[in-house]
Amino acid sequence: MLYYINNATSREIKAFRNTLLRLHVWIYEDIPFIAVSYLGENWTYDVTLTVATRDMKDVASAFVNGESNVVTLCLIDAQTNAIRAIRTLGLPEDAMKTVRDAGRAQLDRYEDESEVLAVVNSVYERMSTADIIARGTVYEFRRK
Repeated sequence: MLYYINNATSREIKAFRNTLLRLHVWIYEDIPFIAVSYLGENWTYDVTLTVATRDMKDVASAFVNGESNVVTLCLIDAQTNAIRAIRTLGLPEDAMKTVRDAGRAQLDRYEDESEVLAVVNSVYERMSTADIIARGTVYEFRRK
């Protein structure tokens, strides 16, 4: 997962790397909406997982049928494309199963990415990251 940021502060970089991280996973119409929050920080962001793409069917299939539970987060300076921080998470088995099941259902349900994006856009018209956080199943990750 790539997160582009303008002028990341040292506090944001430290939070990205080290602060207790929470993933909030909410599935809506076979689309995973994933929000990220950090303990004690007001900084949140979210992503959606779109696997129903014409040009990426093989990659999508490898993801939804894969076995890895590793997710790598990269904090990238939006002006320079320089990586400011990297964090690797091992998702719990139930979280990966939920996301992969939704991905498989998404591939069956939607013809192409435009159909998925129509649903994503309709959700974002009425919901914020805070709403996704409120609805999502929470998984916590501490730096060891």
